Amino acid sequence: MSSMIHIHHQSHLFRAHDDHILCLSSAREFATLPFWEGNRFVKAEHIEQIKESLKGDIYSLTKTLFRAIGIVEEDGNVQWYIFDGQHRAMVLQSYFQENSYIEKKEDGSTVLCEGDMVDDFQILVMWKLYDSKQTSQIHQDFLDCNRASPIEWTVDPKMMTNAYIDALLLKFHGPPPTKKVKRVAKSFFREGKTKKPYVSIEKLREEILQKYTGLGWSKSPEEFAEQAFSYNEYLLEKLSAKEGRTPMETSMLEMGFALASNDFRWV
Repeated sequence: MSSMIHIHHQSHLFRAHDDHILCLSSAREFATLPFWEGNRFVKAEHIEQIKESLKGDIYSLTKTLFRAIGIVEEDGNVQWYIFDGQHRAMVLQSYFQENSYIEKKEDGSTVLCEGDMVDDFQILVMWKLYDSKQTSQIHQDFLDCNRASPIEWTVDPKMMTNAYIDALLLKFHGPPPTKKVKRVAKSFFREGKTKKPYVSIEKLREEILQKYTGLGWSKSPEEFAEQAFSYNEYLLEKLSAKEGRTPMETSMLEMGFALASNDFRWV
């Protein structure tokens, strides 16, 4: 569980109607968080542009808003990620790393003390907690907070991967719930640490990104989802005809979902 948890217990500056919470965070601690895997690729030239625009004044970043998300995994642990502002976060990382020093201990060993030469400072962070089953909502919130910066779906492989996953969730789960229409998702696909018969969204994202970046994005997200759905039906038919099924196979047959048995060969 990351150090971002301390933010969870701080006084909140503001709480929005959609459960986003605004608070102050340590810049140094925020910069140590991993990036959400569904984020765009980091561009080195954009990092340099930000550094140049600051003109040596790192505290200018206190005027901008960062975003973080916490995903509550099945075991109850919360994994925190940088959700928006990853290029600015890398500027912070660089700043604290460049102001590191080597401390020599009494036993003769040394330790790298990152950022201790400079004062830490606070930045504004908007954060929200999500259940491991809320992938579609996470994707939608990412789109909402990035409308000012156009997303090139057919250029950025990570954004294409998100589109494939959204189509898959829609095919298997139906539309996400709304305030007017409440529904319980079957949640075959889940964020964070996941055990079979469920599929890890994180591992699925890696598989899609690796395969289609090399082969090309010739399939539309809807075609990809339809192919996966058809293959799931094929696997269920095989399980139904099989004698002496394992408890896991029986569970998959009862759930109507067997893609986790195939180690992503269906991707």
